[in-house]
Amino acid sequence: MDTPTTDHAFYATPLKDDVRAHLKTLCERHHVQTFLEIGTGFGETSAWLALKRPMMKIDTVEKNADAAQKAFQLFGSLGLSSQIHVYHENAHRFYPVKTYDGILLDASKAQQQALVERFFPVLNPMGFMLIDNIHLSRIKNAPHSASRETLEAKHDAFMTWLLAESKWHVETLPLGDGIAVITPVSKPFA
Repeated sequence: MDTPTTDHAFYATPLKDDVRAHLKTLCERHHVQTFLEIGTGFGETSAWLALKRPMMKIDTVEKNADAAQKAFQLFGSLGLSSQIHVYHENAHRFYPVKTYDGILLDASKAQQQALVERFFPVLNPMGFMLIDNIHLSRIKNAPHSASRETLEAKHDAFMTWLLAESKWHVETLPLGDGIAVITPVSKPFA
């Protein structure tokens, strides 16, 4: 296997079927009407979700211009352009103007903590955030390199932080390459 790369075709893989099924269940359980996807890839996940939940409005953010363009074309070809809005933007510079019932974080594994910190505040109190690929198998199975070891250390620190944070509940599940689902801790009424 090649070492980790920035080739979008290499790392922009759609969610595994079991993760998609769980995402659909979460959207139903949380009555999701607004959804934010960080890491559009080629648009397969947003398109699939939009077709399963026609009343849902989806915003999806992708920094890679070619991938964003392919996603935009896919949504148009499926008649989903009014349901899904593609933002060609670096997620660190994307400023949502609304809150979301569900958020999917499937982007830079080296920046997960920063992305959770950035987007958790726009998660509705009864919503959820799903973080994909928490096991990093594609990276951990690659040949040893300094960049791989740095990413693994950063990811381990992220998981420790995520599980220790008191603002949310975390459920980790062995679906796909591992997922974490975080939900806000309810605040008692004063």
